[in-house]
Amino acid sequence: MLINIPYWARIGLLIVFAVAAILYDRLRRRGNTDRQWEYGFLFFAGILGAVYGALHDAITVSLSPEYFELGKRLTADTKLTLSAMILGAQAGFSASAIACAIWHYALRKTPPPQRCHTMLRLIWVPFAMAGLFALFMPLAFGHKDPLHLGTGLFFVMDREAIVPFLAVWWTHLGSYIGLVLGLLTAIVISIRRSPSRQPEPNTSRGAMTKRQRRWRLLKWLGSAVIIIVLAYLIHRRWMLGPGHFAYPDLGHTPDKSLPSERPSRGGAELKITTPDDFPEFLGAGRLSAVDHITLEPDWQKHPPREVWRQPVGAGWSAFSIVNGFAVTMEQRGYREETSCYELHSGKHQWTVGWAERFTTMGTGPRSTPTIANGRVYALGAWGHLVCVDGNSGKVLWERELLNDMSMHWTDENRDISFGRCNSPLVTDDLVIVPGGGLKGSRASLLAYDAATGAPSWRGGEEQISYSSPALAEMLGKPQILIVNEDTVAGHAVKTGEELWSYPWPGNSDTDANVSQPVPLSSSRILISKGYRRGAAVIELFRNGPNQPIKVRKVWSNRSVLRTKFTNVVIWRSHAYGLSEGVLECVDLIDGQRKWKAGRRRNGQILRVKGHLLILGEDGELVLVGLDPQKPNNVLGRLQALTGTTWNNIALYGRFLLIRNGTEAVCYELATVNIPK
Repeated sequence: MLINIPYWARIGLLIVFAVAAILYDRLRRRGNTDRQWEYGFLFFAGILGAVYGALHDAITVSLSPEYFELGKRLTADTKLTLSAMILGAQAGFSASAIACAIWHYALRKTPPPQRCHTMLRLIWVPFAMAGLFALFMPLAFGHKDPLHLGTGLFFVMDREAIVPFLAVWWTHLGSYIGLVLGLLTAIVISIRRSPSRQPEPNTSRGAMTKRQRRWRLLKWLGSAVIIIVLAYLIHRRWMLGPGHFAYPDLGHTPDKSLPSERPSRGGAELKITTPDDFPEFLGAGRLSAVDHITLEPDWQKHPPREVWRQPVGAGWSAFSIVNGFAVTMEQRGYREETSCYELHSGKHQWTVGWAERFTTMGTGPRSTPTIANGRVYALGAWGHLVCVDGNSGKVLWERELLNDMSMHWTDENRDISFGRCNSPLVTDDLVIVPGGGLKGSRASLLAYDAATGAPSWRGGEEQISYSSPALAEMLGKPQILIVNEDTVAGHAVKTGEELWSYPWPGNSDTDANVSQPVPLSSSRILISKGYRRGAAVIELFRNGPNQPIKVRKVWSNRSVLRTKFTNVVIWRSHAYGLSEGVLECVDLIDGQRKWKAGRRRNGQILRVKGHLLILGEDGELVLVGLDPQKPNNVLGRLQALTGTTWNNIALYGRFLLIRNGTEAVCYELATVNIPK
């Protein structure tokens, strides 16, 4: 929770803190010119870091005006420029101080207590200065409340406006500047403190001068720093995989250039259902599978035919399709929108929007709407849940999950870093979404009345992940399966009671759980994730008819099915998925890999009977035949979209509907008519 301390109190607190540090040091070391050198270089490091932040701001804009949805607003938005300067300044202060402290501790021939005092002083004072800088710079720009003590005294940025990669870049590069300046400062101070700058004569054969010892130590320290940094980077790459920030084509088409006000045409009929319907995230049952269609495998003779293509607003939402009408979510300017289109023409039918904008890991909403009983249920990235009449586009009810969980948006952004990615699950009379919340008052799942939006129940006490709830029949009764932040669990449909839970470690701000649980039978479930966690099959059982459900592990394998934010499909006792971006086939009996080939990065998959449609991260559409004996059996490929594509696939009959953060396209696929 944020601590609401008056602005004048915050100013006074940091002023007292900084002045006390400086006065204490001056009283103990009156007139020490070396201290003036130290402070001068430390302030210089901070100021240079701030200037670098502002310059990097302008350089980024000049090189790519549409980069990460910020556009020319960067140079005009004082909050963003201010955030850059503050981060750069604090990085410069801190890194320079630490470098000086380490240098002094290693070189000064003083008793250990005095060395520790030097380190504390060199770290304490610059951190206080960094706090003052962070506080007074907003005053110069006219902002009244820039600092929230609950989120850290020395880490200030406008979290609503700035995107994470800017903070990462400015902090890291500002740290490099501060580190170099700190080392230079330490060298100058150390030389000035030497009794003589002339080399000492050797008293014995092989003896080194003071300067030689210093340079030797510097080399050792430099080598140690390089080794530690490289080891850290290799470890992160090994554990977490490649980073997600700084994709150059995210938001290639600015969503603000698209019209946000579009008249409703009417004529949508979402109350009528058909056998081809793809009504929710990953299709019916959320299994990412379509079994009533057989695709024509020869794309050379029967290539996909493009029906229509048009720009859409930003976001990672996919399409849900019922009766020839498709619904998705988009970001257009400062509005999240749920929009309905006619499948065969792409014509807009209706739009419902609200004032929200999410800008982490790309811009816009990232969950997929659910169509049920003629209604559309959609969840925005900041937790806005809405129910819309599918025919008219009229809002029937809406909820704010953060309000229902008594949360502030900063709490949400800290714990659920990439926004609400969960797609609503609709049962007979309930709409169910992951809850989350603050520690001590969390709920794994929230259920609302599907007709009125009235709260129905809360179930579980776990922090949420980016997985979506799914309905499955387990041990003879329907259950809601959900992957939480660090567990997998099953809940009763009517009451939300947690029936069982299994540990599945993860953190929703780093190595997050994203992939869906896949029921293999009435008692077995396949779970998978990236970040070197791999896959496992768990089994539910009871010791007696009325005994509680228990869980045991059938097998686990950390080297297979490392699905980062994609899912797994099942075909004839084998699982197929993009494991760290490479297509992989795994035997479900023992969890051993059959083959792994065909890199698609963080793409998405949809099984259509015995074929697999893969939409790669680069927008390439690939048709693969599923066979455990034929690795990566590519039957056809097509460059369907351009730019980063993380959105899931939707198939309505022979019509394939795909999109990314900038455009949507509909293809007609050739099918094979096989007699029954």
